[in-house]
Amino acid sequence: MNGGFVAGVEAGAGVGFAGPVFFTTVGGRAGFLVGERALLYGAAAAGYLPVIPAFFYTAGGGMEVAVGTNLSLFAEARALGAFGGGCCLLTIQAGFNWHP
Repeated sequence: MNGGFVAGVEAGAGVGFAGPVFFTTVGGRAGFLVGERALLYGAAAAGYLPVIPAFFYTAGGGMEVAVGTNLSLFAEARALGAFGGGCCLLTIQAGFNWHP
């Protein structure tokens, strides 16, 4: 692999449609630049689901590729489980990030 090390913090909030169920997460990402346009990364987060109430975690990784100067595409997979309750649900997502 070429390039440098990249790390960051992320926070999120979402809603599940089997409820509605609201949740929040806080975590981080760390990875390495591969070439000039790609980032391979690992990610982990802790979250809270108030309706149960329960704390949960996610852990996994993915790849993000720059397309032009303001757009990147990503795909990632993460395991999701409850603290004290084991693992696992696998989540897979893909999308884009806009960088103004």
